[in-house]
Amino acid sequence: MKLKEWREKRGLSQEKLAECVGVHENTIRKWEKSYREPRASDIAKLAQALHVTEAELLNGPENNKITIEVVFGKMDEEEVLDMSKSGGNKFKLFFDNDGAIGIHGGAKFHSLEDIDNFLADARGELVQSFAFQQSRGALPAMA
Repeated sequence: MKLKEWREKRGLSQEKLAECVGVHENTIRKWEKSYREPRASDIAKLAQALHVTEAELLNGPENNKITIEVVFGKMDEEEVLDMSKSGGNKFKLFFDNDGAIGIHGGAKFHSLEDIDNFLADARGELVQSFAFQQSRGALPAMA
């Protein structure tokens, strides 16, 4: 469990986290040192207090790298490129018949660094998608 990592990332003391979860401060210490394991109900309270999912609490932060799986098909006359990120962030890029590229989806960020990393990755993927649209003649080539 990545309890100490998340607690420190959120700027909480062991005492404050213990208060939020309704346990003694020594219990937090024991969980962080793996002397004891929290009950499922305590894991839910910890996750809520730290603003993370239970999976993130147990396994660490989600990887913020976008991976792309290309799945072409027809959906209301649009070609679909599925950009799926492990965990909670999912995106679909829509290649419209007029060459436009649309993006639908949602993301969850825990820091400005997460946002910066996401935007850098997404920009690269959108540039590749734009080049793809140009290569198939859907958009004019740029000089």
